[in-house]
Amino acid sequence: AGLSLGVSDQTAWAIFISILAHKAFAAFALGASFVRHLAVSRRTIACWMLAFSVTTPTGVMLGTALTTVADNALTGALTAVAAGTFLHVGLIEVAQRELAKAEHVCGSMLMLLLGFS
Repeated sequence: AGLSLGVSDQTAWAIFISILAHKAFAAFALGASFVRHLAVSRRTIACWMLAFSVTTPTGVMLGTALTTVADNALTGALTAVAAGTFLHVGLIEVAQRELAKAEHVCGSMLMLLLGFS
């Protein structure tokens, strides 16, 4: 997400707002996951939360730095990598889990196809 924000120029505010909304829910889910696993130490939780919180700013800095020294082809390639990452997470992490539920496979597949059309 940070990489796509770093390489964007015209849609930066829209991407920024999307990242803010997503990161808030993702941080809540990550924290809730740690609470469910009580065997995890506070130090481990702090390390993981720190790593989670610095990934987006690191991507923004990397994307911005690379676009200032690179040409349009590299900017396009970085945008494609960022978009591919979003698609990968959506298809592999989310859709696979939803399609594994036997009760609504046809409806889920229809919604997946409508979402990509």
